[in-house]
Amino acid sequence: MYDFKPPYFGSAYYPEAWDRSQIDEDLDLMVSHGLNAVRIAEFAWSNMEPEDGKFDFSLFREVVDKCRARGISVIMCTPSATPPSWMEHRYPEIMLQPNGMHPCTHGLRRVSCPTNPRYRAYCRRIVEEMAKEFGNDENIIGWQIDNEISVISRGGDCACPSCTAAWHDWLRRRYGDVKALNDAWGNYTWSMDFSSIDEVDTPHPTHAFNPSHRMAWAAFENDMYADFCNEQIDILHRYTKAPVGTDMMPTQQFDFEEANEKTDILEINHYSGPAFFSMYGDFLRNMKNRPFWVTETSACWNGGNQPNAPRRKGFCAANSLFPFALGGEANFYWLFRSHYAGWEQMHGSVVDSWGREMQMADEIREVARSLDKLRPMLEGTRPVQSGIAVEYAAKPHYLQMYISMTNSPCDYRSYIMHNVHAPLVAAHYRPDVIHAGTDLSPYRVLITAQHYTIEESGFTDRILPWVENGGTWVVGPLSDVLTPEGRKYKNAPYGHLEDWANVRRAFYMPAPRKEDGVAHDIAMPPLTSLVGEGGETYTTIPMTYDALVPGEGVKTLATYAEGGDDYLPGYAAITETRVGRGRIILLGTQLDAESYGRFIGKVLAECGMAPLADGSPNVQNSLLDGAYGKVFTAFECTGRAAGNTVVPFGGSDILTGKTYRAG
Repeated sequence: MYDFKPPYFGSAYYPEAWDRSQIDEDLDLMVSHGLNAVRIAEFAWSNMEPEDGKFDFSLFREVVDKCRARGISVIMCTPSATPPSWMEHRYPEIMLQPNGMHPCTHGLRRVSCPTNPRYRAYCRRIVEEMAKEFGNDENIIGWQIDNEISVISRGGDCACPSCTAAWHDWLRRRYGDVKALNDAWGNYTWSMDFSSIDEVDTPHPTHAFNPSHRMAWAAFENDMYADFCNEQIDILHRYTKAPVGTDMMPTQQFDFEEANEKTDILEINHYSGPAFFSMYGDFLRNMKNRPFWVTETSACWNGGNQPNAPRRKGFCAANSLFPFALGGEANFYWLFRSHYAGWEQMHGSVVDSWGREMQMADEIREVARSLDKLRPMLEGTRPVQSGIAVEYAAKPHYLQMYISMTNSPCDYRSYIMHNVHAPLVAAHYRPDVIHAGTDLSPYRVLITAQHYTIEESGFTDRILPWVENGGTWVVGPLSDVLTPEGRKYKNAPYGHLEDWANVRRAFYMPAPRKEDGVAHDIAMPPLTSLVGEGGETYTTIPMTYDALVPGEGVKTLATYAEGGDDYLPGYAAITETRVGRGRIILLGTQLDAESYGRFIGKVLAECGMAPLADGSPNVQNSLLDGAYGKVFTAFECTGRAAGNTVVPFGGSDILTGKTYRAG
């Protein structure tokens, strides 16, 4: 009767929190809103295993069966984020124990230690029992492992006995002996060198640690949590053919590349709206050879124990449909019926705690009707690769958390999003955002910015052959300046770029901050602008300035202008080096969004690459193609102002039937 195929449009649902007699009413309300999917069970361990070894899946069996009868698809979630109270009190050793602090206590999520063998055994058991019960249900379209795992743990870094032992074993596997560890971390200042690997503490949440120590701990935590997830994935793969993923927040707090090595599908949770999500849609669609799922987003506002800002009319529709234009096939709200107690009572929802419709109910129904019209298109197209890639990886994120080479706060994720990706989409390009291990062969232009290290996933072995074969690599600023362990290179300011680009960095300057001048009662130099080879002016942002000296045959594309820092005028700020049939364009400083858009647009034009369309910068476009035909999309993503776009080819609007001519 039902095919349980995408597009999936649904919400998270927590029947364990409500009277069981309410299930029919809730599912009928979902259908009346046009929803065709739910996520269930992610925090329901105590309901499914109320006593040690006594399993009761009757509630979720009822929900799954009643969903099937209504044509509702289900994502089944493993509940390992919230062990029952009986377990956490009987075995307190399973709780995270931050260094120098009290162990975490029952009542929050993700506060159990991923290395504790008893906790892991209980996780394996509940997952296997769930897989036996639900592994072959036709309307269970997929599985979610745990919930929003982050290596930036709640309450600090775990120092329990099992974590400490696992940490020391991990260090031995990675470095072999303590001398190699001391050398890699540069532990020869402040008498930081260890005489035994067993002396290497787990980091204390409030103490200063060598950045290399912190970097190693972050890598260890990533490995431990990946192993924790993979164990559950392996169990599910034995019992079900449905795809398995783990829902992740849009950060690099858990390395996307490592976390999803064994998953079948990418699952993402986001709450900031379509303009924010844009970069993540461009990232997620490239990690697996299949569409991604948005497993959580807001239908109106989000929040916790207090609400945050409301959204304007139209937000819900744009936020719900935009992921499908970027390569997604599912969008789930968090949550269906708002909580009446406990955490996150004030979070927005599809219906309120009393079952009454929220103000955007008609928008939700309109999204459902739109997805029905778009179904053939979504089944028959995929986003077209533009040939442009922006690199976004985990190690640079961690490095910038633990050692910053700028004089002003700069968040790596925000930087890539607002200073690199946003100018591209504002100019109506649709780049792919890729991790360090991605195959570069489909791309003609690669942008690598603020990647303190480029030594991950074999990137340094693959980048030069790609450039020599015709690629344009736009790299910098603040790239290739630290080892993966988080220390400077001993013999040069860059690990590889001086040799590869035939450019010498004479010196670098941190950008000035007004507050520094006030604090120290000294004059701060103004920000330094650039002058391009054609006389054009580029504005910089307060980050850092590399004074570059090009070698023979290297072209200077921009120099530092007079009127800024006293030491910089006359030095090259952007250079171009021909390497084989390609080129390396090295940026010694960061341009503001408008200047970067102009500069990168010029680079792309030189490569023969044109934007998808002309139009307002607040309108984002995508292009899809396949058996269905060619499809062009346009979204105003900010809600701040009306926008326009020039249609690049003739056709009819799938949603309205209106006919358009090219231009």
